[in-house]
Amino acid sequence: MDLDTIGKALVDVGLPILGGLLPLPGGAAFGSALAGHLTGAQDAKTDDVLAALANPDGALRAKEFYYQHEQEILRIRANADLALVQTVNQTMQVEAASEYWLTANWRGLDGVLLGVSVTATVAVVLISYCGVIFYGVDQEVLSYIPSMLGAVSTVLGVLATVVGIHNFFHGKALADPSNTAVTK
Repeated sequence: MDLDTIGKALVDVGLPILGGLLPLPGGAAFGSALAGHLTGAQDAKTDDVLAALANPDGALRAKEFYYQHEQEILRIRANADLALVQTVNQTMQVEAASEYWLTANWRGLDGVLLGVSVTATVAVVLISYCGVIFYGVDQEVLSYIPSMLGAVSTVLGVLATVVGIHNFFHGKALADPSNTAVTK
């Protein structure tokens, strides 16, 4: 049974939480139980489940199934979200403990680059408009704003991308215990 396809069909009938649950660990059991509830057969095929969901009565039975098992569905979803947050948290802790300055500080550096980008963007727009309004600069200057902002965004975007890609590969190398050439 193709759980991704069935999950998308569940989203279409108004059950996004149940649809998003099927590909998660523990979701396959709910997919089988839902298939049995909709078709009456425990070994239902994907097409049978999709046909049942296309029928208004089948969609209603899917919603009934969801409400009967809502607590368990939400618990599985919360556990999957918690596992993801714990993985991200563990990654950030390893990065912060790194002795390599760029790995330990890349998130902060990306934040600084974002702040510089926003400040530069506001400054370009503000200076351009102030020049036109208060100093009699030709209004044609305002037509240059999109290209100036594009240049600022490109330069700072490239810097942030280089920092992120570098640290992705450095972190991957740190995670490989056989790689002794990488500094912590």
